[in-house]
Amino acid sequence: MASFVVQKTITIGASAQEVFDKISNFNHWIMWSPWHILEPDSSWQISPDGQKYAWEGKRMGSGNMRITESRPNTYLGYTLQFLKPWKSQSHDYFELKEVEGGTQLTWNMKSKVPFFLFFFKKFMVAAIGMDFVRGLHLLKDYIEQGKVPSQLEFNGITTVPGFAYIGKKSTCTLPQISSIMERNYQELGAYLAAHEGLMAGSPITFYPKMEIVSQKVTFIAAFPVTDIPVELPEGFIGGRIPTLQTWVVTHRGAYRHVSNGWAALSALQRSRVAKFSKKSWPFERYLNNPGDTPEHELITEVHFPLQ
Repeated sequence: MASFVVQKTITIGASAQEVFDKISNFNHWIMWSPWHILEPDSSWQISPDGQKYAWEGKRMGSGNMRITESRPNTYLGYTLQFLKPWKSQSHDYFELKEVEGGTQLTWNMKSKVPFFLFFFKKFMVAAIGMDFVRGLHLLKDYIEQGKVPSQLEFNGITTVPGFAYIGKKSTCTLPQISSIMERNYQELGAYLAAHEGLMAGSPITFYPKMEIVSQKVTFIAAFPVTDIPVELPEGFIGGRIPTLQTWVVTHRGAYRHVSNGWAALSALQRSRVAKFSKKSWPFERYLNNPGDTPEHELITEVHFPLQ
């Protein structure tokens, strides 16, 4: 077997006891679990003492977790066992350390893959790491705000009429994307404000390339337009999108949690609910303005084009 380790850390503005209380009882996990949010209507059972949790879903498969070691406010260990769609088991644990500003929480996993799947190990580490990051940010909001500003609506298949667009293309790492995207949209917005009548819809971000292992992404921040000007400023691009059928998940809440929508569609893809296209770009559509909308009211659609 080929061993691998996943480790992700976050600082939460609360005492170690507050953090420990939330992670040591599975009744709280329903509120912040990075997997439960992907299929909230799955069936689940939690033991009366909150130390055991079992689930079964159409997209997330089935499995169970059991707390195995507990050192209040410093360490929590549990076993994670998947039964479907494949069998596996891992030893996961949290480490807590009080620091300036709150508690440093580190989420760890130690697991193995069969040697004949050794080439899959880097992808597993990256994918699980992304799940851990989603979970830690959900947990941070749950503890600091008392709720999680992230809800998913599974809208299903829709038709997106074709349109022309102008945009800016960038390549960066996932942690850099928000700041670069904001800058690109500011430049696009200034250009469109000076060309009245050109904008023809809500802003959209296309993702031509996303590399899970390297955490690099190529994206195009764009606006639909009535037509593509003959001359565009340096760094701007224009293009046309044909009419598409897409599978849509709507994310309501803070944009920092929009990756939950992407993870949900990826889970649909793995469960073969639909056949997604490799030729058309997935994209986000923003239905209101983050500049004048409370974060919990932000609406972002995530679209995966179908074959």
